[in-house]
Amino acid sequence: FFVDGTMIPLGCFLALQGCNLLSLVACAWFVQSYLRSSSGFKRRLLPRQLLSLTVADLALHCSGVLYGFYELKQDSVEGWVPKVFCSDFYVVFRTFRFVSVLQELHIGFAAAAQTTHSRQALLALGRGVPLVWVVGLGLGVADAFLVRWVPDKKAHCAPLHGARDWLSLGVISVAAVVCAGAWVSS
Repeated sequence: FFVDGTMIPLGCFLALQGCNLLSLVACAWFVQSYLRSSSGFKRRLLPRQLLSLTVADLALHCSGVLYGFYELKQDSVEGWVPKVFCSDFYVVFRTFRFVSVLQELHIGFAAAAQTTHSRQALLALGRGVPLVWVVGLGLGVADAFLVRWVPDKKAHCAPLHGARDWLSLGVISVAAVVCAGAWVSS
């Protein structure tokens, strides 16, 4: 298929969509396994964190599949659809990416707390699993106001007026450093 006059191999599109669909299947499998597990297992911190991460990834990959089809069909779609995908739908995709990254950060903090045998930190982290969603959704709202996404001939969805995406860069960088430190310390 063609994107902006450049031929993109259909195999690349199919591989990306295959990965999204495989992730969706894996997430669905984990959710159903979690739901069938014992109540004692469900109360533990890591399974609850993994469930939260899985739900965020389900939403992320669903939006990834839809966004992939948008890219496939964008040359034949007129007017409002690219604007809707970039201004609204792409923000939804990015919001669930924030939730997913923050959940990974939460798991990293839990690994560090487990290593140091900090029972108080583990209890606080256990109560904080829903808070990850609140913060992630809040970052998604902030991102929607800080960076406007518009259709672009080269990048499909690009920041309006070449704005920098400092919020995503900051969140992902902090998460990477903290998670790396947590895993090294454990």
